[in-house]
Amino acid sequence: MFKELRQSSAVQLVLLLSVVITILVIGWVENSRYEQQRLIARSYASSYASVIRNNVVQALSATYPLAAQIQMQKGDISGFKELATEMLPFYPGASSFQLAPNGVVSHIVPLAGNEKALGHKLLKDPERDTEAVLTKQSSQLTLAGPFGLKQGGVAAAGRLPIFIEDVIEGDLSFWGFSTVLIHFPEVLEAAKLGTLVDAGIAYELSRIHPDTGNKQIIAAAGGDLPADPETYDIDIPNGGWTF
Repeated sequence: MFKELRQSSAVQLVLLLSVVITILVIGWVENSRYEQQRLIARSYASSYASVIRNNVVQALSATYPLAAQIQMQKGDISGFKELATEMLPFYPGASSFQLAPNGVVSHIVPLAGNEKALGHKLLKDPERDTEAVLTKQSSQLTLAGPFGLKQGGVAAAGRLPIFIEDVIEGDLSFWGFSTVLIHFPEVLEAAKLGTLVDAGIAYELSRIHPDTGNKQIIAAAGGDLPADPETYDIDIPNGGWTF
């Protein structure tokens, strides 16, 4: 009987060890699968975020030649319409170019569909003057928005402050802004974010609103994100977005 008990205990021990090993193996396999999924998501986040940033930065770069023309002409806007019209096809992320002398939107290419934006006082708009004032003070290109447009739709505005040098005193004085408007979701089309959803991956593009301090969702699809999603910070002028 003692021998039988020993054999029974041995069998139970073997079974117990088998169960423990099986549980450990299953746990290892699941953990490996989870880590593999996170690795794939991390790779996706990096790749798509890079495309988004490059597309936005390319569109914003249009503000520099527009500002250079104004500076060379000492504040004269002659030729803006012609230059902007020629430039537009080369900046697929841009929907329109604008000039805002003294912070007032006065010239837009194309004008059709954007008429309601004429006369908009960027530095005196209580709803969104924070970013315009910051742009003037920083003397650097900044990206404001996304926000609702007076002419309808949602867009962000890349604004570059223009300063004109006084030929006698040599001082720089603020002239206004050269602006490029990028519409949403059109500016994100080059990133082909829909392919993420097709692959079963949810995404969200957001920023922290400078006025409220709350998260503002710029784009999202594919359902709810997990509690600990893979994130990638997108560095843009005047702040950053999170993908």
